[in-house]
Amino acid sequence: MYTTSDVPAFVREHLTAQLKTIGLDVAASESGERVLKAELGEFWVAEGKRYHGSIGLKVSVTEASGKELWSALLNGSSDNFGRSLKPDNYTESISDAVQDLAAKLAGSPGFRAALAKK
Repeated sequence: MYTTSDVPAFVREHLTAQLKTIGLDVAASESGERVLKAELGEFWVAEGKRYHGSIGLKVSVTEASGKELWSALLNGSSDNFGRSLKPDNYTESISDAVQDLAAKLAGSPGFRAALAKK
């Protein structure tokens, strides 16, 4: 499956929405006290007997001055059943991988500590 869409923008939009759902105060600007940066390294769905989705990010939290407080490589994954070659199954796999990624990010002790540093 190929797309002409802006894949990093898609991940940013949906990851931001998930982090807001979890309860984090997230804005789409770099003017905050803390800046969350992410570099997309993997965006993949493999179809076999099941759909296996994976999104990999290099994530960092910096102060507004640019000083890095924390960084990590994170991966969100999914494992879904679905009929072969159905676009909805690919979408579900990516959506579930974003949810998993957001949960891992929000649950990371280093990420939480970086947000709390004063």
